[in-house]
Amino acid sequence: MKKHNFPLLLIITLFILGGCVSTKINTSTIAAYLANGDYEKAIKTANRVLELHPNNTEAYILRGHLYRMMGENKKAFNDCNKAIKIRPSLVMAIEERAEIYQEMGKYKSAIKDFSRVIELDPDYSFAFVSRGKVYSKLGKTKLALNDVRRAMELNPKYTWTYIRMSNAMTGTKDFDGAIDALTRAIEHDNRFAIAYRERGFVFFYTESYRRAGEDLDTAIKLDPKDALTYAYRANVFQMTGDNKAAAQYIKLALKFGIKKDMYKYQQIGLCYYRMGRYEKALAVTLRVYKATNDPYIQENVAVCYYGLGNYDEALRQASAALKTDSTLIWAKLIIALASEKKLDFTNALKYYKLYLAVDPIQEFSKQYIHMDVHNKIKSLEQ
Repeated sequence: MKKHNFPLLLIITLFILGGCVSTKINTSTIAAYLANGDYEKAIKTANRVLELHPNNTEAYILRGHLYRMMGENKKAFNDCNKAIKIRPSLVMAIEERAEIYQEMGKYKSAIKDFSRVIELDPDYSFAFVSRGKVYSKLGKTKLALNDVRRAMELNPKYTWTYIRMSNAMTGTKDFDGAIDALTRAIEHDNRFAIAYRERGFVFFYTESYRRAGEDLDTAIKLDPKDALTYAYRANVFQMTGDNKAAAQYIKLALKFGIKKDMYKYQQIGLCYYRMGRYEKALAVTLRVYKATNDPYIQENVAVCYYGLGNYDEALRQASAALKTDSTLIWAKLIIALASEKKLDFTNALKYYKLYLAVDPIQEFSKQYIHMDVHNKIKSLEQ
């Protein structure tokens, strides 16, 4: 079962919502089934409530959330819209729709809905945290940091705020700040597995593999069924040369349902890529892209095709991704690399320079391609 903070608040709220007695009992029953991960019974109960009370907005929200948990975003979206049509200013419905937009990669629509939630409830810290997360995905790190700081002002003890703060700081390459934010989260709650997991990921990103492994092992002890932690740990094992352990942890990630969340599943694709298992990496990444239609995932598809030596398809996928989102970094590098392989040196030089303009540290090229872009440019200019 995917873990979100908002649904827990939703469930608690719906237990105490008013209405006729029978409706209240039934929405509480839906929430109880949801909390226990029994989606089938929860859906059946929601259907029954809506047959009896077709204007029950709480039932629509709960069923919509259930559909989202099951990956049926279209049905979830329709249920949220029905609730909003009945009660246009219902914060929970607008917030749930924002979450759906986010999972569908429709970030501008998600921001619009989260902003509406904030307009309706300006002291709701979680809405700022959620909008900040979306701003981070769009690369708008200053706006993300502003939202997270506001959330901290409203609720300084809310540990999820520190998680989002770290996400925003990672986006600005402030890794020390990200680690500090996550350390503060752990100080507030030393059994908060996600804080250890995310700090482990930042350590991994900064190539502090020993510390990454320690944090991820702690996260696994605290939450032994979190699939994403196993995926991160697999990547750490791979980077330290232990492919056998990496493969074992990939199996554990799959066992605990990482496929239920396509964005988390992509971590398996990245691990396969680092292991040089490009066909498996491509199979995973294509599946994720088909489910999300996210240009960031499409550029990962291009990376996989490049690894397989299919330079024409790598060019096609990277160009399409870049057409959708001109800020993508890896797509620029893949176009440069594939163009050079096809002896189109003019295009290669153009895109090497475009890549270097947005990634002067050359994180991707050094970690995945093992090359120096500066030297590539000098070579092509001679």
